[in-house]
Amino acid sequence: MLDIFLRPAFLGPIALLTSYIVYTICQAIYPSNLPKLPIVGTKSGSWLPPILQARWQNSTNYKSVADEINTKYKHQPCLVPIGGSETVVLLPASETQHIVDQPDAVLNMPQPMIQGLQFKYTVHDQIIVDEPIHQKIVSSNLTRQITNLVDDVVDETEWAFDKYWGTDTSEFNELVVFETVRRIIGSVTNRAFVGLPACRNPGLVDAGMSYARALPEEARNLRMFPGFVKPFIAPWYTKKTKQHTKEFYDILMPEIKRRLEEHDTTKEEQKNDFLQWSIDQAKSPQYVSDKRMAAPSTLAGRILMVNFGAIHTTSFTVTHAIFDLFSSDQSNVDELREEISTALSSHGGGDPNGSDRWTKKALTQMPKLDSLIRESLRLNLVSTFGVPRLVVAKTGFTTLSGVHIPRGNIVAVAGKNIAKDEAIYPDAETYKPFRFAQTDGVKTGVAAAATTSPEYLPFGHGKHACPGRFFAASEMKLILGWMIMNYDVEHLDKRPDDIYAGPARLPPMTAKIRVRRRVV
Repeated sequence: MLDIFLRPAFLGPIALLTSYIVYTICQAIYPSNLPKLPIVGTKSGSWLPPILQARWQNSTNYKSVADEINTKYKHQPCLVPIGGSETVVLLPASETQHIVDQPDAVLNMPQPMIQGLQFKYTVHDQIIVDEPIHQKIVSSNLTRQITNLVDDVVDETEWAFDKYWGTDTSEFNELVVFETVRRIIGSVTNRAFVGLPACRNPGLVDAGMSYARALPEEARNLRMFPGFVKPFIAPWYTKKTKQHTKEFYDILMPEIKRRLEEHDTTKEEQKNDFLQWSIDQAKSPQYVSDKRMAAPSTLAGRILMVNFGAIHTTSFTVTHAIFDLFSSDQSNVDELREEISTALSSHGGGDPNGSDRWTKKALTQMPKLDSLIRESLRLNLVSTFGVPRLVVAKTGFTTLSGVHIPRGNIVAVAGKNIAKDEAIYPDAETYKPFRFAQTDGVKTGVAAAATTSPEYLPFGHGKHACPGRFFAASEMKLILGWMIMNYDVEHLDKRPDDIYAGPARLPPMTAKIRVRRRVV
């Protein structure tokens, strides 16, 4: 039997396969295109090759890795290997603006996310990845329509808090912060995305959130395998994302089909939400010739993708902000209530039933609330890597200090360390909710929550900064402001610890607080 595989017809393919396996192992030990730089996460005396040793260390204890970067490599480039991912070429903070100024033909922004999240396998309608035209709606319609969406967002915020935080004004009730916050944000965000009644369908919100949880997990598993294997194993490793995609599509598809029919048959005024804008876009002269654009599955996939981008990260930030605020001094809550009350009273607050109490203009007059969000974003970056980019130029990319980085590498800066730099943020480790607020006309901070800079990277920076950050910031202000005005929260003696998952920093997912509805 063995002699069959020794025949000439088999020897060639076997030799090629063996060579590929050996090459893959060698690349794992030290990829040939990596620049010769110090490797973070290695220890002397280990028998493992430095890259493999660091890959394990950095995946299991990234908090200590961040500290090592800050103490040893703050002003010099280094390599940061991560298990199940590419080795990141980490550059000093001084390179941030140089990175974001590069043309897309040199440093590509979407590719690190597409590769890292394995969109080729975890997004089940590839037209959404290949033709991401929904991003244009995020940066245009969604931002322009914030003022017109406030009434709907307020209405959904009230409904969601009643449902998930309760209306009991006599007793404090215990609840899991992240679990309830993500449901509140799921309903509120989808009010702007798909409108009533779909936004209140618990199945739709659950499917969207389940997809957002499953995708990074399945992507991490897929990244462990070499590229030639993935097409064969992906069907088994992406079962959850496929299942949740189907659940989301099944719920939303009847509404999409109904609106597509109305778009072609009625002249009545259409809804003002992301789904309607997507239909209008797909039916526009620019895209109408491509029938795939207006396919119900494509439209559903775009809504699922913006759910993925908006709900999970916003839920993280609001959860962090709640724990930050209510483990700080009560005077911070009192100051916020005074600011919010003053702003609302100048915008229809005299009418207790007036929906114009909360307006876009009123939100702009709450600098302390805005500062609270910016401070929590600064302290609790989800990713420790800032402005990641893939080197795509054939000639590579050269840093300001003259380090040449070949094509195919991912470059980034240490966003977490920038956010904790004492030279930029005095007393940087201390939570100061009003660090960025203006008081009595004296500017004590630098900018609003959605404003990016080389020193503030939660939303990225430059031309590829998060296009939905203005809507997200307004949504978070409204949700947190409404909560502060309508609920008492028992003070926390100690803020619950965050969770590190590789280079990602997550809020305490199961931590609880006790809340009681205020009589207002």
